[in-house]
Amino acid sequence: MKKQNQDQDNQSDLLFAELSEEMRQDQVIQFLKKYQYFIIGGVLAFAAAFGGLLAYDSYQVSVRKGLASDIAQAQTLINEGQEDAGLSLLQELSARSDFYGYQAGMILAKRDLAMGDFDAASTRFQALAKSTSLSAAYKDLAEIYALMAASNDTLSEADRQRIEALASSDSAYAGMAKELQVAALVQQGQIEQALSAIDLLLNADDSSSQLKFRMEQLKQALGKG
Repeated sequence: MKKQNQDQDNQSDLLFAELSEEMRQDQVIQFLKKYQYFIIGGVLAFAAAFGGLLAYDSYQVSVRKGLASDIAQAQTLINEGQEDAGLSLLQELSARSDFYGYQAGMILAKRDLAMGDFDAASTRFQALAKSTSLSAAYKDLAEIYALMAASNDTLSEADRQRIEALASSDSAYAGMAKELQVAALVQQGQIEQALSAIDLLLNADDSSSQLKFRMEQLKQALGKG
């Protein structure tokens, strides 16, 4: 009798489970029927948004490739003697506040520096160094070049302090700042101090091979190599 009651209980449990499952399925079906258009609309909206993100990302990649191509084209034009066209394109690109504007601006500023137009070069480099849209590394590099251009004349005390700060920082361009310190000493005729600074750079573990090479060349030029 006890076993029969247990079997009946088990059958009741199974029946209850089946009924509960059917009820849940029926509730789901009713829910889907009631809100099917909202659900379909939500799925379509998600698909459209996701597709839009993919399209925007593809567009951004296309834009970046186009800007990089424009900079390369400008340099090619200059190298081929079509300076007006190349410089005009670089001027247009340099008006941008992003990385490509920075690249174009650096090319123009370095060109001014190479041609001996130190005031124009310094102005361009300083503008790039003050750009709020750039990371610290890019701003530091532009500032180093600005100080380099300014060093053609007598450096101000503020410039010297800034070079000292960059040289003693953990900036990626601290080595360039130290090299600029040496150049400033040579320009001022402080040869012994410059040679001491050169030896420090030559013996420093963190000096790059390129920096050491330039310091060796400078030491030889000063007649102490």
